Amino acid sequence: MRFRDGDGTTHWLQRVVMPGFQARSDWSMALCVRGYAVRTYECMWFGRTANSKSLLPPTLSIVVHNGCRPWNAAQCLSA
Repeated sequence: MRFRDGDGTTHWLQRVVMPGFQARSDWSMALCVRGYAVRTYECMWFGRTANSKSLLPPTLSIVVHNGCRPWNAAQCLSA
């Protein structure tokens, strides 16, 4: 997806969709989701030459909880 930032510069926004459905609360899910993003970054970075313009795209991680009971585990990595 292409987007334009505030100064008019056009960038590509890469999206990775990793659907996962949790029926039960998992206390390590925030860490697992962060690990998925890090491994995706590692794959994208492999073979690049690092410089000041070598940026990785932002990530947005979403977990879908489809259990009967409310989610009661951590909702962010800091928790």
